[in-house]
Amino acid sequence: MSRSLRRLLFWLYCAGLFYGTHGPRRDVHVQGLDRPDLIVHACAFGGWFVLLLCAEYVGPWRARRSVALCAAIAVGFAAINESTQALPIVGRTSALDDFLANLSGIALATVGAALAARLFPARRRADGGVEPR
Repeated sequence: MSRSLRRLLFWLYCAGLFYGTHGPRRDVHVQGLDRPDLIVHACAFGGWFVLLLCAEYVGPWRARRSVALCAAIAVGFAAINESTQALPIVGRTSALDDFLANLSGIALATVGAALAARLFPARRRADGGVEPR
């Protein structure tokens, strides 16, 4: 998949995530789970991290630096996203447990990305460059 398409998917996901976190409130009910929305938070922000990393705005996805920078950016984004929900115009609430769920999703995705980068290293070309994907 081309980098342009990955970046487009990232921005479409951003729009959907913004609407999901700042749009009309939706209740999620799953029998046997008290707070299934926390699982949604973890998956949504872990997914945001993965798409940011795959968009390669900060460098190749396999680079440790890229993984670390994307994790830091994702934490900052999660903090801004959660805190802006407290604005009266939004009509939502900001909660620490939601933010911690966001961070857990980012942490799990970061560990997964770091493992994937080690398991699938970039191939080196004869001239010392890296094979394009």
